[in-house]
Amino acid sequence: MTNHTKILIAGSALLGLLAGCGGGGGGGTSSNNNAQITGIQGTGFAQGAISGFGSIFVNGVEFRTTSATITVNGGSGTESQLNVGDVVTIRGSVDSNGTTGTATSVAYDDDVKGQVSSIDTNAGTLVVLGQTVATDGNTTYGNVADLASLVANTDYVEVSGFRDATGVVRATRIEKIAAPSSLEVTGSVGTPIDTTAKTFKVGALTVDYSAATTLTNFTTPTAGQLVEVRGSLVNGVLKATRVEGKTKATLANGDPAKVEGVITRFVSNTDFDVNGVPVTTGGSTTFPTGSTLALGLKVQAEGTANSSGVIVATKVEIKPSGDGRITATVTAIDAANNRFSVFGVQGTVSAATTFDDKSSANARPFNLSLLRTGDYVAVRGAEAAAGGLTLSLVERRNLRSEIELRSVAKNVNVAAQTLTLLGVNVRLAPNAQCRNSVGATITCATLFSSLTATSIVTARDSSGTASTPAGGVVADRLEQT
Repeated sequence: MTNHTKILIAGSALLGLLAGCGGGGGGGTSSNNNAQITGIQGTGFAQGAISGFGSIFVNGVEFRTTSATITVNGGSGTESQLNVGDVVTIRGSVDSNGTTGTATSVAYDDDVKGQVSSIDTNAGTLVVLGQTVATDGNTTYGNVADLASLVANTDYVEVSGFRDATGVVRATRIEKIAAPSSLEVTGSVGTPIDTTAKTFKVGALTVDYSAATTLTNFTTPTAGQLVEVRGSLVNGVLKATRVEGKTKATLANGDPAKVEGVITRFVSNTDFDVNGVPVTTGGSTTFPTGSTLALGLKVQAEGTANSSGVIVATKVEIKPSGDGRITATVTAIDAANNRFSVFGVQGTVSAATTFDDKSSANARPFNLSLLRTGDYVAVRGAEAAAGGLTLSLVERRNLRSEIELRSVAKNVNVAAQTLTLLGVNVRLAPNAQCRNSVGATITCATLFSSLTATSIVTARDSSGTASTPAGGVVADRLEQT
């Protein structure tokens, strides 16, 4: 499997039913109550990030795994080794209700596994084995709270995600791990290629395959070829012990298909690739109101493949970036309407919402039905036109007093140094610290004077003692993102 073609394709009869379905467990039960297409069943495969468990949610379908063969990084594995955010390939069938199915096999492979060499918390990026890894509000983490908790040149991580046109890995999950016995990277062969010295590039990493003992589907490297490399790092060069050539998934004429990921090639709205898979659109294609497609945009396209293997899309939607964020306690739950409030801000869940329990309860499955008033959560989502958030990620954490809000700053009052984030009033605590978009400490007056109608701001109240939904947030730190 390769994580570079994050594609959902039907075999002869299956996965058109997945159109309109998203990630796992958004409703009050472990099944998805928001499916738009039902009554189709068959065999095929699904590929995408795990959004929940019970057994495994991928692209809005809950796959039973009781009889499934599970492989993890090429070896035999179990469901307990899989995590929310891991990109998997599932083969099996889907029931006629369109929301549940049975997996016969589940396969997971990472994109890169190695030591973190650098971290840029302001840009939300890190570098691992010469691969730039980008995070966003929908990235999940394992054994570490967030990007800022990692330590460069000390910590090792395993990353799963999508590659964009520049080779950057858009991380869906980053897990801190112990130093592995073998480092790994999956990516496209880059230049320079030296067939005499037997070296090539993957991103900024030089790979030396001269002593590799296992070469699978690989003889001479070719620029653009997709490979998985394992080995050890010597003086900044990955000395490969194994190189495997990977084959991208292809579509046959008439295959229902659903592709989710970043646009890796863009000519026009009628000619683009999503994770290397060609897509075309027509007059009957449904687009989000006011949408503009572009290279690097994260989208979801669904339709049917033509005889050239191009997806003729019936629907294209832009995936939310998760710019709106709240970390606080749950103040109300309305399970009947698939929503709850965090610090008074309403969040709406759907089949596309990812649920992850990072608290000591570690519930699997975890979904809205298991959430309780008073639970401490970190939620991410897009600001809804009517207010609140359309949630893409819900993480339950162990209770803390800290409150954090992030969104586009509104109602900015430079003189009073107040603003609102997600409809919550924010004012500064005495001796509050302010930072600009590159993380430099500046005066709060300078920060407020620089804010515009599009400025994204994060407000943090470390104590939480002076903050209530009615009274707003008293921020001891304010930062422009």
